[in-house]
Amino acid sequence: MRIAIPTSDGRLHQHFGHCAEFAILDVDPVKKEIAATTMVKAPEHQPGLLPPWRAGYLRSMASMSGISPEATAPTRSSAPVPVT
Repeated sequence: MRIAIPTSDGRLHQHFGHCAEFAILDVDPVKKEIAATTMVKAPEHQPGLLPPWRAGYLRSMASMSGISPEATAPTRSSAPVPVT
């Protein structure tokens, strides 16, 4: 499973679409541990840009806090599944 955590300056950022980067965590659900962590620069904040960008990194699940309903709508019919 892959989880995205919005961050800025090395800290959790409150808004998914306005963060500086994402910590992408590859998690082993059987061992219940983080297998790998990758820091990825976030794209510019533009309506409609984040869902397809995010889909390139997150295949199974995205953990999203601070994300608007408009930003989750494009992903509801396909992976990744937004979890708020």
